[in-house]
Amino acid sequence: DDKIICEDTQIINGKIEIDSDVFEGNYVIKIFEVFEDDSGFDNISIKLGEYDYYLIDLYGLEKCQINILNIQDIDEKYAKIFLNTRYYIRDLQLIGNIEEFYDLNKDIPGLYRFDLYEDDVSDLIFYSGNICIKDLYGDFKVCFKVLVIFYNQTNINDLIILRECNDEFLEIIYDNTKKFLLREEVVTDNLIEKYTRNLILTDDKYKFNVSFQENTNR
Repeated sequence: DDKIICEDTQIINGKIEIDSDVFEGNYVIKIFEVFEDDSGFDNISIKLGEYDYYLIDLYGLEKCQINILNIQDIDEKYAKIFLNTRYYIRDLQLIGNIEEFYDLNKDIPGLYRFDLYEDDVSDLIFYSGNICIKDLYGDFKVCFKVLVIFYNQTNINDLIILRECNDEFLEIIYDNTKKFLLREEVVTDNLIEKYTRNLILTDDKYKFNVSFQENTNR
């Protein structure tokens, strides 16, 4: 609504603290560097940048879709892994916290970053959804079901994506040859091809770089 919620706020340790209620939606952040005028009475400001920021409620993602941009190793030492097509996670349904996930009576053998029985996992937020691609007509086509786990409530991009397989959630597989995401491993009698084509995207070694937007029909 073009409403200013704060201004003349200093950036301290890379952060801006806002003494105001903020809600889900689009925000514009403008950053200036301020200098004192030679006279000592006025300040001169130079605009350093303007950034669009979409604030999302982690418990209100059912109207959003997640766009998978690429895959990267956790330590960001190597080149990003790009896909031959754009993948979207749609039809998001909130499961809730860890206790509500347990009510599904499903196991997560594909989760490596957290030990659900030893670590504090009270902040984890779980969603179910579908990984989709677009067909030649621009319509969404479901590839397979997934579980999305948000583990950092201050950074929505920190998430884990696992494929659903029967009553379990396992690591997603990347086809190194065709550059597709797979629900099942490529089956071949050639052992070398089997191990070079099937890259298991374990969450302790790889992460998905994503963006968020409101659901669209096309």
